[in-house]
Amino acid sequence: MVAGVVFFAVRALLALIPALAVGFPIKKWSAAAAFLAAAFYLFLSGAEVATQRSFFMTGVVLLAVMVDRRAITFRTLAVAAMIVLAIAPEALVHLSVITLFDDPACALYEG
Repeated sequence: MVAGVVFFAVRALLALIPALAVGFPIKKWSAAAAFLAAAFYLFLSGAEVATQRSFFMTGVVLLAVMVDRRAITFRTLAVAAMIVLAIAPEALVHLSVITLFDDPACALYEG
């Protein structure tokens, strides 16, 4: 949520300057600012597993925006799962972590 607010706020502010809006990739700049804000929030919140999953999924989406790729895919969820499990392998057996990845997977499948 923090990343989304920062993304749209920075993009709206940059769009107010016509020379920047026309000549520069303000969407990519906004994605970079949102990534930095999400990273700051991750460290501020204590980096729990749920926050890590959200950060890594958000990071993959913002990276996709920066390199002009499709953002919302199962690949995003898979990359976030691999990173979280690389950091905390014991998270695999916790029911709360399983549902953290199950719920977005179901949403992607239905969409």
